[in-house]
Amino acid sequence: MATKSWKSTLFRSKLFWAMVSVPLIGLIAIVCIWFVRQSSLDAQLAELRAKGLPTTASEVNDFYVVPAGVTDTTDLWVAAIDAVQAADLSTRGKTLPFIGEGPTPVPPPGEAWAELEASRALITGLDSELQMIWQAAAAGGLARYPVDFSAGINTPLPYTQNSRDVAKLLSLDAHTAAHDGDNARALQDLKAIFSLSDALRREPCAVSQLTRIALHEIGNNAVEQLLPHCQWDDVELQTLQSAIRSAQFNAELINGLHGERVVCLDAFDTISLGPFRPANKLETLRHF
Repeated sequence: MATKSWKSTLFRSKLFWAMVSVPLIGLIAIVCIWFVRQSSLDAQLAELRAKGLPTTASEVNDFYVVPAGVTDTTDLWVAAIDAVQAADLSTRGKTLPFIGEGPTPVPPPGEAWAELEASRALITGLDSELQMIWQAAAAGGLARYPVDFSAGINTPLPYTQNSRDVAKLLSLDAHTAAHDGDNARALQDLKAIFSLSDALRREPCAVSQLTRIALHEIGNNAVEQLLPHCQWDDVELQTLQSAIRSAQFNAELINGLHGERVVCLDAFDTISLGPFRPANKLETLRHF
C-alpha cells in the first residue's frame, strides 16, 4: 500500500509533471523549428535549381560547361599548359625575370638588358610551347578545365594555378620580342595573356576568378611597359583594346560565388551539427 501511495503522490505532483513536460515541450519545439527551417531550406534550394544554379557539389560539375555557341578551347589550353609545365621554366629560367628570380621591371626596348641574351636562348628552345599557346589564344572561346568539384572545398585547381606560368612566359617573350624590334610578336603575346585570362571566365570558383583577374593584371602591366615603345598601328591598337576590354569581371565573379555557395553548403554536411544544420545552411544562403 505504501508503494502505491508513493506512486500516486508522485504522479499527482506538479513538480514531477513540470520536470517531465518542460523537456518534452522543448523537444517538440526543437522538432518544429527544425521542420520549419528544413522546409524553408528545401524551398530555397529548389528555387536555385529552378534557375539552373548548382546546390550540390555534383551539380557544380554540370553547371561548369562551355555554353552552346561558344568555342570550346579546353583541349588546346590543356595541351599548352601541360607543355609549359613539362618545360620546367622555374629551373631553366631561374635567373630570368617573370619566370625566375631575375630583376623586374625589365629595361624598356632600346636600353641595355643584362638578361636579354639568356632570355633569347630560353625562348628559342620553347618555340613549340609558344606555338601551342598562340594557337589556343587565337581560337578564342573558353575552357572547361578537367576539374571535379565533387570534392568540395578540397577540389584541386591545377590548370587554374598553372595558367600563371603561361602568362609569365608570354610576358618574357613579349619583352624579348620588343627588344628585338618584333612588335607584331610582342602584340601577339600580350593578346594571348588576355585570352588565357578569358578562358577562365566560367569557372565556378572564387580562386579561379581571382586568378583570372591576376592574369589580366599581368597583361596590363606588360602593356603599360611596352606601349610607349612598340610602334603598333591603329588597327593593332584596336585589337589590343578589344582584348583588354573583353573582361566583364562583375558578371563573371558571380560564377565564382555560385560555386562558393555550394562549397559552404557542402562543408556543413561534413560537420556534426545535428538539428542545427538547416539553420546554418539558411544563414549561408542569406549571406550569399
